[in-house]
Amino acid sequence: MTSRSDIVSNSFAASLIRRKARQLCQRPGFSRSDEDDLKQGMRLYLWSASRLFDPARGNVESFIVTALRSWMDMEVRRRRAEMRFTGVEAISLDSTIVDRGDGDCSPMSAEIAADQANRRLGLDSRDLASNMEFRESLALVHARLTQAELRFMRDVVDRGVAGAARKRRISRRQVLVRLASIRERFAEKRADDSSAA
Repeated sequence: MTSRSDIVSNSFAASLIRRKARQLCQRPGFSRSDEDDLKQGMRLYLWSASRLFDPARGNVESFIVTALRSWMDMEVRRRRAEMRFTGVEAISLDSTIVDRGDGDCSPMSAEIAADQANRRLGLDSRDLASNMEFRESLALVHARLTQAELRFMRDVVDRGVAGAARKRRISRRQVLVRLASIRERFAEKRADDSSAA
């Protein structure tokens, strides 16, 4: 039976860890100075995952490759999330106290009107006039677009630019160009002081 230390100290595992650490260092979000940390992280993950190894289900090498690939995928996702993080911290509207300008202090939640909060959270109920206005605007948009354009716009709304490009087998750039041309038609209509949705 293979022990946990046998899996981690396996020569195949050692060479694969070195190779994969070098590969990761070449990716965005990683640097050459991360190599030792990456190797250590892979060894630690492999050691903790080694308790799951079952010789009846496969050989040691395939287990090592699968475990290290899993660790690499998780590490790349974690680094991408760090790169996307803008550093803006979430604040509580109830516990954040603000000065109202007259020397009085109150929670930030007291400064936000109920209709503003409902609109921001999507809880506001539209009145009949605004509903009719919205329907009229939507009808104008539908009247100015062909059926093919409406299907195209639905693909972009449902799938995003990349998904619409994949579905239509065109490049994302082509999708963006087509969206820009549709937007221009509505912008020109507004410039003429005519109604546009």
